Amino acid sequence: ARRPATGDHQGRRSTASSLLLPLLVDGEIEGSIRMDAAARRVFTSSEVDLAHRIADQVSTALSRIRLEEAQRRLTAAVEQAAEGVMITDTEGHIVYANPAFEQITGKDRGKATGGHPRDLLRIAQDPAVRSEMWQSVTSGQTWQGRFAGEDGDGNGYTVDSTVSPVRNQVGQIVNHVATLRDMTREVELERQFQQAQKMEALGRLAGGIAHDFNNLLTVIHLSTRLLERGLRRPDPLWDHVGHIREASDRAARLTRQLLSFSRREVVEPRPLRLNQIVEDLSRMLKRIIGEDIELVTLLAEDLWPIKADPGQIEQVLMNLVVNARDAMPGGGTLTIETANVTLDEEYAAFHVDSQPGEHVMLTVCDTGQGMDHEVMAHLFEPFFTTKGQGQGTGLGLSTVFGIVRIS
Repeated sequence: ARRPATGDHQGRRSTASSLLLPLLVDGEIEGSIRMDAAARRVFTSSEVDLAHRIADQVSTALSRIRLEEAQRRLTAAVEQAAEGVMITDTEGHIVYANPAFEQITGKDRGKATGGHPRDLLRIAQDPAVRSEMWQSVTSGQTWQGRFAGEDGDGNGYTVDSTVSPVRNQVGQIVNHVATLRDMTREVELERQFQQAQKMEALGRLAGGIAHDFNNLLTVIHLSTRLLERGLRRPDPLWDHVGHIREASDRAARLTRQLLSFSRREVVEPRPLRLNQIVEDLSRMLKRIIGEDIELVTLLAEDLWPIKADPGQIEQVLMNLVVNARDAMPGGGTLTIETANVTLDEEYAAFHVDSQPGEHVMLTVCDTGQGMDHEVMAHLFEPFFTTKGQGQGTGLGLSTVFGIVRIS
């Protein structure tokens, strides 16, 4: 209990008597309230009670102000946090979501309020994970895990989440709070790194095989040349030797593609005009794709020059065009486009093999049926092909991959 202090202050500001009470906020003295009297006297009990009531009201007001300030600070911190924050009731319905939640998930937080996370987050699609999470939080434990979802545009995202129970003063669980840390970029970089490691290993393997085959093919090629010198038509062996030479030439071309993929091929980069290469190859490309496919070229004006091996650039273009042609057996449109692009630091940080700065883009588009995620996962692996037996080597796109990486 607060005990008032009284005293005589004769001659000071015409105050003869004072009643002083402390202002307590959360058990701490934050100030005082004083009641003065001009005459020298003892304050009555009713006056003391009044002073107590005033002090209590002021203390309550100060406590409320402190709570409001703390709430404003907490709200500002949560609203401006980089991590998503979602609060649900005990039934799992969302009662609050911060702006970062909206930015990460692409879901309007206003519309999300009142809804259920299973309608927003893909975690609900895995009953085992969902059951584990709810068993943890309803038993008063904290759950941690990773799950994926899709924003309003269909773009996937990955988050690391921590879900914890919120208790009241008597220990009852009244809410659950979940934090969402956006791991999309980290997961994508990890995927790219693993893919790069896999392709590097495949490249070393392919390069080693190609090198050994090249040595064997050199012997075969030289031997056929020597045999041809000693033969004349109509010798029956002439055609057989010719078939051997043609087969060794085809095998040599395959090994060169493997060497391109493994980056062991000797290249001679020099300044080039990409538009000129496209224009020079257009007539040949039209013959390759046939009459059922329309070739459209969209070449940017004032295209920046590039530094690359011209033979390799032609090889890239030919492989992409052949691949596009095979994707449109019933005909369609094949578009070759060039453009100047500038990659910023953010883009380069998100793509392992890219460098920021000025680049020239070559795009080859077709109107075929496209490919599924399974095919895309193996797209650049050597010898991977969706074509029938004898219709493709599976080296076209892997060669493109190897050339682009070193260009």
